[in-house]
Amino acid sequence: MCLIFGILRWRAHKAEEAVIRENVVRLENLASAGLEETEEELRTLQEKEAEARAAAAAAQQKADEANFTAREVSSLRQSFQGSMILGDSITEGLVSYQFLDSSVVAYARGKSVAKNDDLIQTAINSKPQKVFMAFGMNDLGYFNGVAENFIEKYREDVESLKEGIPGVEIYVNSILPMTDAAIAKNQYLAHYEEFNQKLEEMCQDMGITYIDNTFIVEQHPEFHEADGLHMSKSYYPLWMTNMAIKAGI
Repeated sequence: MCLIFGILRWRAHKAEEAVIRENVVRLENLASAGLEETEEELRTLQEKEAEARAAAAAAQQKADEANFTAREVSSLRQSFQGSMILGDSITEGLVSYQFLDSSVVAYARGKSVAKNDDLIQTAINSKPQKVFMAFGMNDLGYFNGVAENFIEKYREDVESLKEGIPGVEIYVNSILPMTDAAIAKNQYLAHYEEFNQKLEEMCQDMGITYIDNTFIVEQHPEFHEADGLHMSKSYYPLWMTNMAIKAGI
């Protein structure tokens, strides 16, 4: 698998180089063209180069995910000092499995972003440098599958953190995939991909970082607990590693 993704990444890189070489030649040929024609051609060249860069970035991401491994737990514990992770019962696993303690993690079972004042205030009182938010599993049902209402409340929580902790860095975790059996029992769970898309758009709009953890569960469906929602102990070092990488800690 590593070899395959290595080849894909090499091909994407070569494709990007080929597009740039082709564009250089085309630019040289534009010297005698009219202004309007030149501007249109330049836009076309920029679009092609952007597409090539996006393809190369996607290939790089797939290669990174294929080779993704967890850091040592002791190193991860050190990395998250001075930070705080807020979330629901999935986040609780960080404490119950003894990866981190309650000075770094604040959680509540069944928590929704619509009723989150207590956890937000806990973070504000602690004044961490970085806050990682991990909500959404309960909100799929709470908001009846309507992503826009979920995002409105999530945005309010983010704004409260920014106001309460000037200069804080905020990271928003994706909602994890559920098993088909879990979705069959609760139709609202099927909206998690739509909720994640809206979360990512919110992060882009607010200038904060979105952390996609779905690939971990897709690569390791065996990490699901019997309910198809919560995660086993094996999930947490990989989750912590992904958050640490995205936050540069």
